[in-house]
Amino acid sequence: AAANADAVFDVPSANMNVLNDALGKANAKPERIDIQAAINAASEMLATPQEDVEQELVIVSDFQRSNWSTVDFSSLPESTKIKLESTAPEETPANLAILSVGFSEKPTAGNLATLEIEIGNFSKQPRSVQVEVSLGDTVFTLDEACPPNVHTTLAKEIMVDQTGWQSGWVELVENEDALVADDRYPFVVQSIDSPACTIVTRQSPNDRPSSSYFLERALSPWENPVAGQMLVSRTRPERFSAESVSGSQLLVFDHPGRLEANQIKTIASLMRRGRGVLYVASELVDATNLKLLYDELGGDLRAPVELRPSPRGVKRNSLTVASVKDKLRPFNVFGDSLTAVLSDLRISGGLTTQRIPNSLDDDIRATLNDQSVLLFTTPAGSGKLCVLNADLNHSNWPRHSTFVPILNELVEDLLRSGGQSEQSFCGEPLTRLLPPAVTSGAELAVVAESNSDSPAPTTTGEFQQSGEGVLWNWRRPDGPTVFNINQADQTVYALATHIAPEESDLRTLDAEVLTERLSGGRQVDFHRVAEQKKEDDKSWIWFAVAAVVALVGEVFVLRSFKT
Repeated sequence: AAANADAVFDVPSANMNVLNDALGKANAKPERIDIQAAINAASEMLATPQEDVEQELVIVSDFQRSNWSTVDFSSLPESTKIKLESTAPEETPANLAILSVGFSEKPTAGNLATLEIEIGNFSKQPRSVQVEVSLGDTVFTLDEACPPNVHTTLAKEIMVDQTGWQSGWVELVENEDALVADDRYPFVVQSIDSPACTIVTRQSPNDRPSSSYFLERALSPWENPVAGQMLVSRTRPERFSAESVSGSQLLVFDHPGRLEANQIKTIASLMRRGRGVLYVASELVDATNLKLLYDELGGDLRAPVELRPSPRGVKRNSLTVASVKDKLRPFNVFGDSLTAVLSDLRISGGLTTQRIPNSLDDDIRATLNDQSVLLFTTPAGSGKLCVLNADLNHSNWPRHSTFVPILNELVEDLLRSGGQSEQSFCGEPLTRLLPPAVTSGAELAVVAESNSDSPAPTTTGEFQQSGEGVLWNWRRPDGPTVFNINQADQTVYALATHIAPEESDLRTLDAEVLTERLSGGRQVDFHRVAEQKKEDDKSWIWFAVAAVVALVGEVFVLRSFKT
């Protein structure tokens, strides 16, 4: 019962001894199963029917809704009879689970950061929970009341004392429910001394006012920044490389001119590793740069719009803000006063935009009155891309009261993407591009921190050298566990494997859904083991009654015919 479907035989077999032995060794794992892959594997086995042999597919499962709601039996041969044996109890078991753990912003050493813990109460009754958190030498508990059938977020500000990768665990204390595995949740975080930002621009720092000058002053308004405050530096586009920005967690591109192909590859590689990128698009060449970046990132990016040159003769001057996502960053900090605050904002310059089909609407955070997108943000690998579509030097926004708060919210969102490693679920393939400083996979060692009595993993994946750096590939990661990748006794990367959140919701599908809507036109029979047990229990009652009647009858007969 694991994420991947494994066959004991490549073809149907009557060797019951081997099958029984395989079943004896099988156990349930904290993984979400790919049901369709298992169905397709069975379909391949049954693809060549044997003469005068009836073909059956028997599935033993609890038919959990989160796993089975999209199953399709139509890949099976039409002559196959499907028998579903449900092991689910009559009532859905109550379950309390830790669903996610993470910091709301990138932690910096010696400063407070907010740790957020999401708890799911999958039951009909409210529950009082006690959560124990450990991160390095920091240990504390949180108490909270969790309403039924909702997710509750617990938050606490904690001090992160050290820099570098750190691991922690969150555990539900004295919790009694259906699943024990989702009561403990590992997490990792990378903290730094101070966040650093590099502005890549052709503009000189002596150009005042200028777009890059406004950005620099908003990002770092202090003459002498102290620990925890943003450190901002500049570099010219021709000097931009992975080495020149190795210490920067945030990259800002403003009037960079045309970027070379190798520089586009570098940006994409850094974003896959967790870097945040803010791109201010104001020139025609910016549309070309972004299109090349889209292509380089490929499936790692799902941008909502493409930027294109404005039609000939169309000038983008004094545009107003038509709509914003006021419940999302960066506009949620203004509350109900947002409409009034933005009413006198005037945007000039930038490019026209065209919506990409099937993209996420929430990624578009603000649009202008000409229907072009002013601001969007979207995940890109382990990092994020934010595009601000305006010429700041010809807009009144840098002189507006909203500019610094909005920019700071965007920066915090972009920095957060690089502070914690991307989620990885137990049993599901993972591929991670290690930091640029890691140059050789042969010198790397993977150390597991299970924080329990569970056995150490027998495999820890493999390292491969690629054009972008060292790749860590692992077909079936164990977990829930923390894995540290060490080089020369120093942790260069850390990752925590988790149980997929939907696994904690133990609701099951109704029999009618499986036998009708999802049957794919096949004959599907559904049977509950719990009902069979009830019938068996009743049979034993009637057997006992019959035995008593027979015993009484025997006594009566003996007394009647006594001689």
